[in-house]
Amino acid sequence: MPQHTPGPWIARGEIVMAHRPHPVGGYNEESVLSAARPWNERLANARLIAAAPEMLRLLQQTVAGHAMHGQCGCGVCDARTLLAKIEGVGD
Repeated sequence: MPQHTPGPWIARGEIVMAHRPHPVGGYNEESVLSAARPWNERLANARLIAAAPEMLRLLQQTVAGHAMHGQCGCGVCDARTLLAKIEGVGD
C-alpha cells in the first residue's frame, strides 16, 4: 500500500503543507496534494485527509471516557492534547 507524505503537516489557510527542515537552513513546504508528488503518494494523502472526520470522532469518544484530564501522562492524555490542537485551543 502506498504511504502518505511523512509529517509534520501544517495548515496554511485551507492548504495542507508538508513542513520539513531544509538541509541548508529554513524549511521546505509543499502541498501534500501537489502534482509534483508521486500519484500513489497523493492518493494516500487524500485517503488520510478524507478519514480525518472519523478519526476526530473516535478521538473525542476516547478522550470523553477518561477521567484524569492530562494528569497521568498516558496515551489518552496525549490524545486530549492533540484534540485541543485540532480544535484550535491555545492558538
